[in-house]
Amino acid sequence: MSFDLDQMISDLTGAGIKELQVPIPVSPNLQITLSNIRTEDEISAILASEEFKGHHWIQRIKCEILSRSVSKLNDNPIKGDEIVADPRDPEQFITLRVALRDRMMTWAPEFLQVVWKIYMVHCQNVEDNLLAAFPEQAIMTDYEQRFYERTMKIMDEISEEMALDTLEPKELE
Repeated sequence: MSFDLDQMISDLTGAGIKELQVPIPVSPNLQITLSNIRTEDEISAILASEEFKGHHWIQRIKCEILSRSVSKLNDNPIKGDEIVADPRDPEQFITLRVALRDRMMTWAPEFLQVVWKIYMVHCQNVEDNLLAAFPEQAIMTDYEQRFYERTMKIMDEISEEMALDTLEPKELE
């Protein structure tokens, strides 16, 4: 029995990357399809935004990650390294990802937030589906399970005490 080690390593590429099944309408003429991104792309997005602080950083990181997560424009697959004319200066050329990021930075914060939430729900669904494929013992140690159960019990007790305090006003002394 022989095996091709190079092929096995190649098969590791892109593991866990899934595309969102429903395109997001951006305008009457444009829909984008998102996919969760590679760890490398996520790190690059964070590094590309490190000069910003606070709210500006949050908005920038959302646009960086979302621009890297676009897998289709109107059902046309994209790689993102395509070169396009810079919308700000047609004499210059930039990558499609940079153009997407720059355009996303012009979106209303509310619209950006909705697209971000759709992306986050998609990523959570990918994670949930992967976790569901394994028995609980494969994803959580006994220690973690006991810690989680103790923590939940304490949280329930605190919540119950807070509810009782709210429902039963104490007499003033």
